Amino acid sequence: MKLEDNIEEIDTEKEINEEKEIDEEKEIHTEDNLEIKKMKFSDRIKAKQAKLKENMEGMTTSQKVGYILYYYKGTIIWTILILFAAIAIPITIYNKTRPVAISYAVINCQQDENINTQLFEDYKEYYGFAKSDQIQVSKSIFLNSEDYNTNTIHNYSQSDYSQFPMLCHNDYFDVVFTDEVGLEFCTTQAIIQPLESRLSPDIYNIIKEEYGDLIVESPNYNGDMVEYAIDISDTEFGQSLGTSYDTIYICFPGTSERNFTNSKKMLDFIFDLGLEF
Repeated sequence: MKLEDNIEEIDTEKEINEEKEIDEEKEIHTEDNLEIKKMKFSDRIKAKQAKLKENMEGMTTSQKVGYILYYYKGTIIWTILILFAAIAIPITIYNKTRPVAISYAVINCQQDENINTQLFEDYKEYYGFAKSDQIQVSKSIFLNSEDYNTNTIHNYSQSDYSQFPMLCHNDYFDVVFTDEVGLEFCTTQAIIQPLESRLSPDIYNIIKEEYGDLIVESPNYNGDMVEYAIDISDTEFGQSLGTSYDTIYICFPGTSERNFTNSKKMLDFIFDLGLEF
């Protein structure tokens, strides 16, 4: 018989013996588990502790730690998951229920990192909102009627054409800042509604009387020109906002009480109307 054949037979026999040992260990472990499961709860704890101590006999400290982690891995994993849920769920609920100081969107800003978010922190402080009150913002929204109508929407903005209208219709945003291209898309798709229906009568009348020349018309879904936005380009706020376009419009999608109140405050803040709240 050749030497190679002898080596192959020895290796095969060794593998068979190792598999037998593993099977025997599994069988003993299964039997131990069955015996333990038949015991009372207090006896089971004692038996497991005794078994653990027996298995760790002769191990170094690091080996014992590794063995304990492995032995209780199921318990450890479940404990971590429960702790995570216990912490994460209340935080999520708290974040969702905190009052909203302002919720705004910026459309078609090519460099949204340049948006001056400090303006909204100043707004929040000016009206005495609590530090915990939220400022909700969406700055990376790109909308274009030409792309939309010719089905050439870029992949990065596909969600904008579905999620943004839904958020507006659900009164998520108090105010929207946009250029002319974004404004026309929003008005023709009925995402933004006319000023007269989206501002409280008192603030609409003030803007109409004192800043009527800044009110901007845009085509609605029927093509009729309707007052939809206010040009804030020359205001200190507009010039500090940091959009990538020169002409900045503010418009209002929401219909909730919060939307009306925050829209009124934002216009008061931008135009320094001196209103009381």
